[in-house]
Amino acid sequence: MAQMIPDSIPSKASQGEKTLFGILRDGLPDDFIVWYEPEVSKLYPDFVVLGPDFGLLVIEVKGWNAGNVERADTHTFHVRWER
Repeated sequence: MAQMIPDSIPSKASQGEKTLFGILRDGLPDDFIVWYEPEVSKLYPDFVVLGPDFGLLVIEVKGWNAGNVERADTHTFHVRWER
């Protein structure tokens, strides 16, 4: 189980963030550290993951999946929202 900082996710987190928090906590090895919303140069990515042989991974959780993307380029995603 990965070390999580903080050790629980706040109630204000989105459902996707809560789900991923559990997946990372339970699915990563003990030597991984995962930060939820750390401040990085005045930005707040959803997750930063650090593993000794893995390196560093920054994750931003979004409330859509690949099937919702109508078009994208290096700067912009156009997403179809289904309500």
